[in-house]
This record gives sequence, C-alpha cells and structure tokens, in this order.
Amino acid sequence: AHRSCAAYNTLTEQKITVRFSSKMLSRMPRNCTGSIGLMLLMLISLDVALCAGDASDRVQVVLYGEALCPYCARFTTQVVAPLLTEEGGLAGIFNFSYIAWGNAIRTVDGVVCQHGELECQLNKVISCVQDLFSSQDHWFPYIECLEKAPEDGLRRAAKCATKTKLNGTAIAECAAGDRGDELDKASEAATRKLDPPHTYVPWVVVDGIPIGANYEALRSVICAAFKGDRPDGCKQVPSDVAIKAFPFGASRWEGTPRSLPHAVS
Repeated sequence: AHRSCAAYNTLTEQKITVRFSSKMLSRMPRNCTGSIGLMLLMLISLDVALCAGDASDRVQVVLYGEALCPYCARFTTQVVAPLLTEEGGLAGIFNFSYIAWGNAIRTVDGVVCQHGELECQLNKVISCVQDLFSSQDHWFPYIECLEKAPEDGLRRAAKCATKTKLNGTAIAECAAGDRGDELDKASEAATRKLDPPHTYVPWVVVDGIPIGANYEALRSVICAAFKGDRPDGCKQVPSDVAIKAFPFGASRWEGTPRSLPHAVS
C-alpha cells in the first residue's frame, strides 16, 4: 500500500530504533559503531531518494478561480480541504495550487474584478501566500481560513495569518506592493494560456486536463489519475465511480480527450 514520505520516515525510524538501540551501540567497538553510522546514513539517503521519487509522481491539481467566488470557496473548503486533512487521505499523492485571476479583465485603467476591488486585493493575497510560503502544508490552511469568510476582506486575511502562524505583515506588503502586481500578471497569463479557455470558475485542471463539472468529484479523479499504489482514501471510491468521474481510466490518462464535459451524478 502507498504511504506518504512522513509515514515512510516514521516506519524507518521505528525499524532503526528496534534494531540499533543505544544499549546495543554502547556494547560495540568504536569501529563497529562507525560502520553502523555509515549504514544509517546510507539508509537515510535512500529514504530521501525514495521520497523525492514519490513527490514527482503526485497528481497536479490546479484551481483557476477568484476570491469572493462562493463556488471557489466551497471547492477549497469542502472538496480540497478534506482530502488534505483526513486520516488516510490523499495528501501524499497530489499537489494543489490556486491561480487567482478567474474572470478578471485588464483595461487601460487597471484590473477590473468580477466582485469588485476587494476581490482584486484578495486575489493578490492568495498569490502572495503561495509565493512566500512554498510548502503546501503552510499556505493551504491560510487559504482555507480566508475562504471561509472572504467577505471580511483584509481584516480576515490578518486574522488567518495569526491563526495559521504565518507572517501577516509579509503577506500584506507583498499584496500591496510590486511583487503582488507581478504575481497578478503571472496569474492572468496562466489563465489566458488555458486550452481550452475556462468558461466559469472554479475551473479545475488535473495533470493538465480540465475536468469540467466533475470538480466536486475530485477524489475520484485524483484516484483515477494516480499511477502508484492508492492510499486508503481511495478505497472509499468504488472503481466504477472512479471510471465514471474519469471515463478513460488511470492507465489511459495521457493522450486522452482534453476535457470532461459530463458531471458525475
């Protein structure tokens, strides 16, 4: 069965503790303990290599959305969040990123957002927190917190920074400064490059393939797309549901049609 790197590391440490307790090491000659130290170093190096390979096999999930969009907030807090936090979930097999631009447009007078200026500000906040804190484990709880009450605006952003123990000042300065503008332009460019173009938000792309109205069945799509041993979180998904969510099947993920137009019932 598939295990995340954290679980694998824990198991490895347990094995080392059992096999080489401190009492056992104290009874051995120094040259022997030195050899064991070298062997442990090799084990750790192997563990790191295995984890690096594990990370490269992860399914890539990208949300193209916008702040103050109730459907984007629902997707983030009720669809993605449980997959990242539940025990035996999918956190170890997919990466999530949020491209915050959505239906905004750029005019000669500046950026016009669908839900007004507050959305424009919060889009930059969403981009900045991902830019400042590269670990998904750090920035996602912040975005989840923000999306639960985005209408509270920048005051909510500050509260979420405190709650998740992130540097709220750095986030605010990024969003209000040149870096925020740069990230906003990058989000715009990424959204414009979508093929096919997005027609609504949330627009969810899994390993480069837009999944259309199937975004609420994200668990099924990730499990179908993942090529490794599936975690316990995928056992909740019957194979026929996974196939319905992604009718081509995991083994045919590459070279398949570019979209999934039909929703999962």
